Amino acid sequence: MKNIKPRLIELLKEGNCTPQISVIAKELQEPSTTIHYNVKQLEQEGAIKSYKAVFDYKKIDEGFCTYIFVNLSQEEYGNPERVAKEIIDNSNGKKIGETFTFTFNEEKTIKNKEGVEEKYTETYEYSAVIKGIKKATKPALDEVLIKKITKDKVSTESELREQIKTDIQKYFEQQTDDIFRSKLITEIIKNNEFAAPHALVSNVLEDYLKREEEQYKKMGYKKYDKAEASKRLAKSAEVEVKWYLIKDSIQKQENISMSEDELTALATKDAEQTGIAVDKLLNYYKSSNYAEKFVENKVFDFLKANTTIKKVTPEHTHTHNHEEDEHEG
Repeated sequence: MKNIKPRLIELLKEGNCTPQISVIAKELQEPSTTIHYNVKQLEQEGAIKSYKAVFDYKKIDEGFCTYIFVNLSQEEYGNPERVAKEIIDNSNGKKIGETFTFTFNEEKTIKNKEGVEEKYTETYEYSAVIKGIKKATKPALDEVLIKKITKDKVSTESELREQIKTDIQKYFEQQTDDIFRSKLITEIIKNNEFAAPHALVSNVLEDYLKREEEQYKKMGYKKYDKAEASKRLAKSAEVEVKWYLIKDSIQKQENISMSEDELTALATKDAEQTGIAVDKLLNYYKSSNYAEKFVENKVFDFLKANTTIKKVTPEHTHTHNHEEDEHEG
């Protein structure tokens, strides 16, 4: 059947709808002629101006994007993602310039002086004003849009889909590599046990605590148990220090470094992917800790090349873990 829905929707928006006389007659239990006469009277009197369809705009791909300016009554900035539902629910049906208020309750757990966990509820009060409402129109997935969002890397829908597929594959490969690195670091530290310098561990731990406390404030949390966090993060700080010292030793013994030519080649490659000028990337790499990160990657490449890695199936891993549990029991 021919699809005329887009054209039909536009007509129904303008009017072109008629009341269902038979349905109204049945509801009011009156003759259809009586209903028709009264409707015509209302139309002639100007009481009824038009008949229009009421749409679910999401289903016809014509949703609206609402811009909302939210004033928080709390001194600390709360995370808007946590109150997104409340904002959507309360702004529904509002017009530009209208305001609304609402509260958001969040359950939290803290440890008291005796070390026992206690639950408490923290209430956040918000006030908001609707600053603007803009119709969200989906752009056509054509060559112009595809080139724009991919920075001229691809130009067709099929190429875009392939690019997305490749990016997803790279993401999971990166996730796998991160897990492998974590496991490898754990094994290396376990096989080269030594006492990490207390001063270095303390400095790293203090940095951890400072960053986490700042993150808590940004998320709207008022209380931060530094003593509990210190116990929780102490092991991670120790591992970071041990790995740094081991990595530094490997770099020196194996003469692993990043040459100027290698850094230039890397900047050239990244420039093609990001669209940023090579010289800007090169300056950034040299002035930041990125060069150290590249050297660390070379250390891992060296470790991979000199480590026996056995690939096992998920079923084998599950069976192995099950046997270990039985052995421990």
